[in-house]
Amino acid sequence: MLHEELMRQHGLQSGQSAHVVHMDKRADVQVKPTESVKPAEIWMSKSDLDRLGASEGSRVNVRFKA
Repeated sequence: MLHEELMRQHGLQSGQSAHVVHMDKRADVQVKPTESVKPAEIWMSKSDLDRLGASEGSRVNVRFKA
């Protein structure tokens, strides 16, 4: 989930895909807006983190798909 302002700044739409990489694992996730996160944070579900082999607080690389 992304802060709504961050989504507006980058022209992102709810439901748009993002490609996430952590170490050598990759996953596609859907972007959803929320005001519950800080503008510089991205929240991911536990199941998405598990697919990447990442723990809470891990740094991941995110690329938004057009």
